[in-house]
Amino acid sequence: MALTIKAPTIKVTVKQERAFRFLWLKYVRGFNPMVHCARCLNGNYSKLFPYSSSYVQPQTIEGVLDESDAPWIYLCGVTKKWEWNVHVAGQYEAGTITNYSDERIDVEIKDFRQLPIDASKTPEAAKEFATCRNWQFGWLAFPETRPTVRLFE
Repeated sequence: MALTIKAPTIKVTVKQERAFRFLWLKYVRGFNPMVHCARCLNGNYSKLFPYSSSYVQPQTIEGVLDESDAPWIYLCGVTKKWEWNVHVAGQYEAGTITNYSDERIDVEIKDFRQLPIDASKTPEAAKEFATCRNWQFGWLAFPETRPTVRLFE
């Protein structure tokens, strides 16, 4: 009997040169609210999307997201301004498809349910935390996390 792995499949097409400074995907197992950006999401980076600035040329990346057993998956396209970054986060759900598209990138993830990132569900914090979508996602994905007084300094 063959072992069936339940994992989303992804297809990402970068459509513009220099659209992103970095393009990364992380298998998220935990959340550290004391830091922001990619460091606040505990887990392993996908080898499909090496954390590098090599995504300056248009290209298509496809694969199965089965490199790590984690409850959440987070795709981030980092640009010159944080407001322009691309964020697609969620988890495996058979039969669902998540699509994201703009002038820079097309993303299709099959068997994946996107978790909308909602800043109103996070505690108050300094601007560099409060505006970070990675950090906002951490609070939604790991609601058992306790805020600490240091977030408000």
